[in-house]
Amino acid sequence: MELRAIQARSKVRANVFVGMPSAVPDKPQAGLMKSRLKKYLRAIILSLSLGLMPAVSLGAQDPWQFLDNFTPVPSSLTRISERYVAMIFVNRDEQLSAAVIFAANCSATDCELNYRAGYAVVNPEGSHTRIYVNPDDEELKELLTSISVRYPAKF
Repeated sequence: MELRAIQARSKVRANVFVGMPSAVPDKPQAGLMKSRLKKYLRAIILSLSLGLMPAVSLGAQDPWQFLDNFTPVPSSLTRISERYVAMIFVNRDEQLSAAVIFAANCSATDCELNYRAGYAVVNPEGSHTRIYVNPDDEELKELLTSISVRYPAKF
């Protein structure tokens, strides 16, 4: 999915990463879905941070092409730091979930996505299937390292 299309959809409130409930009232079923999404997002972000490594080089292939058949999950945009947000994407055919991390400028009400910074893709069992972090994004690497240090008992 193109960054512009995602940016257009991201003009909604980003949820706070560390388990804080959204201020938008939900129906009980929708609240359960959001809870599960947040749980998956945390697992994927922590998987990404614990597995932080350079992406496997596949020649000149664009690492973002791997996400071509993924679609974003509505209302899954979650703020993970002052400068980064994550959004859940799914590939239902292959039963894969991805947390895609974007550099962003956020206000109290919305976030403007700047660029895609990294992703982690997992299968339903939670196994790593693919990890990528933009090699030039030192700030994201530091953030993911600090998350893995802060939450070592999660895995």
